Amino acid sequence: MAINDISLTSGMRSNLLSLQNTVNLLDRTQTRLATGKKVNSAIDNATSFFAAQSLNSRASTIDSLKDAMGQAVSTLKAADKGISAITSLIEQAKGIAQQALSADINAGFDTDQVTINGLAIGDTITVGGTTLTAGPTAVTTSTAYNSYSMTTVGVDAGDTVVVGGVTFTGTAGSTTTAYDNFQVDFNFGTGPMAGDTVTVGGVTYTASTGAGGLDFDISGGAAGAATSLAARIAAVQGGAYGASAGSGILTVTAGTTDLAAGTVTASYSTVTPTTHTVDNPLGATEFLVGADNATATNLRSTLQAYFGAGYTFGVATNVVTMNAGTIGLNATSVQAGTALPGEIAIAANTTVTTAAGALAAGEFAVTGDDIIDAQAMANLINNTAAITALNYTATASNGVLSIANTAADVSAANVTVSDAAKMVELTVAGTSELTDLVAQYNTVRNQIDALAGDSGYKGKNLLSSDINLRTLDVKFEGATLTVNGFDATTTGLAVSSALNGAGTTWTNGVGEINASIDQLDAALSTLRQQSSKMSGNLSIITVRQDFSTNIINTLTEGADKLTAADSNEEGANMLMLQTRQSLSTTALSLSAQAAQSVLKLFG
Repeated sequence: MAINDISLTSGMRSNLLSLQNTVNLLDRTQTRLATGKKVNSAIDNATSFFAAQSLNSRASTIDSLKDAMGQAVSTLKAADKGISAITSLIEQAKGIAQQALSADINAGFDTDQVTINGLAIGDTITVGGTTLTAGPTAVTTSTAYNSYSMTTVGVDAGDTVVVGGVTFTGTAGSTTTAYDNFQVDFNFGTGPMAGDTVTVGGVTYTASTGAGGLDFDISGGAAGAATSLAARIAAVQGGAYGASAGSGILTVTAGTTDLAAGTVTASYSTVTPTTHTVDNPLGATEFLVGADNATATNLRSTLQAYFGAGYTFGVATNVVTMNAGTIGLNATSVQAGTALPGEIAIAANTTVTTAAGALAAGEFAVTGDDIIDAQAMANLINNTAAITALNYTATASNGVLSIANTAADVSAANVTVSDAAKMVELTVAGTSELTDLVAQYNTVRNQIDALAGDSGYKGKNLLSSDINLRTLDVKFEGATLTVNGFDATTTGLAVSSALNGAGTTWTNGVGEINASIDQLDAALSTLRQQSSKMSGNLSIITVRQDFSTNIINTLTEGADKLTAADSNEEGANMLMLQTRQSLSTTALSLSAQAAQSVLKLFG
């Protein structure tokens, strides 16, 4: 409807405008009461609106960082619980070790073991008071075998076979792709044009009608261009590559430098390589896995190269055979690894007696092979009346001599060796008291590793052996705190096994047990230090959490001061505006009555 379609009196229009303004104010006041804010958009107050928005945005950012701080606190708490539990286990292990100090560690043992490690003539071992001496001649009696055979059906990379105490591993053989030659066809299309390029071994040659430097001449057509570039390659590459030309085709071959993919490229034409596969060299104890018969052939060559005259090897279809050379065969000469179960056959065995030189009473032969030396010692022990009369028996496996007594325990002093570096004596399987304590100690030690692995939270573990898992970055507003954990496993804490054959061995005496106690004390000290560091980091994060809470409240309060409405004031405004609206409506009605009086003239 057009504005001038209806004419209102001046009084009515004035009252109408007043009423409209009152309604607008009522709407604004109702919005303020409903939202609790006096500034709801930039239209209300642009300065206050955007200032409050900035404060609220910062408060929101800090709040999200505060959530991450809470997760970091949980991670630290999980690590702290782990440290407490590991500390308890360390103290428990220390109690076991202290109990072991009072155990009868000099009592007998079920078995004594001696590891052979390069004997020399004159080395001795004493069993039950009888001394046996390493002698200069071949073993007088031994059980040998005519031959072994190994079937290579289904061998995969990583599969192993043990021959003469040496492990041989199958490998697929990493391969590289090389090329016999590259050919560039200069007859392609219209032939090379000035500016076309050919790159050989990283050197770029450019086609030119007046060749010079690294340019090649194309004035003689395709055939001349190929000949010119071949001459340039020979001159520039200095024998690194060979080059020849014929009928407009350049051929590049390996000179002092092998050819490889990308050796030759051209800007305008195709490059055709001729490929072949080159096998990388194998290690001394690796054999190439291929087709079954090829595997057998390669394994035979590897074994013969390694052992020389020690053994002799033959090959048949899928089968490698092995016979004694300068080293006799025995039950442990060949063992299946991961891939040849049931695929090693032992030919008919015979008892072989050698008469090359007589050993003196109580001597065992030194052959230079630890496996055979151990077997020779076992044979001599089992054939020495003074030893067997005391119920001692001996067995040998992979260079380890085991001595047992069927009637009584083997005492720690009943088996001794003269050269600890060449015959390493290991006293094992002690009395039940010490054995139980060793088992308890190692069980607790294993649980320490399990606890360290279980002390993580949401993918982070400050006690893990994996350094990538035990680094935690905690972000604050404008700063980052990096929390570094530590390896809380027994490896990281340097707590050895109570019986590991290489480090701490409790059966060797109180010195080794005290060494374990020293390790445990050092581990407890490490745990206390690391716990203190984590407590410090936890305190920092907690303080930042509290600070973040306070700063969020400050920012929110500041934003509210800019935008929040006074509910009391807006309530009073609402009452006043409702009163004004009522008065404006009455005034408008009174103004209308003047116009209605005209109707009486028509009555």
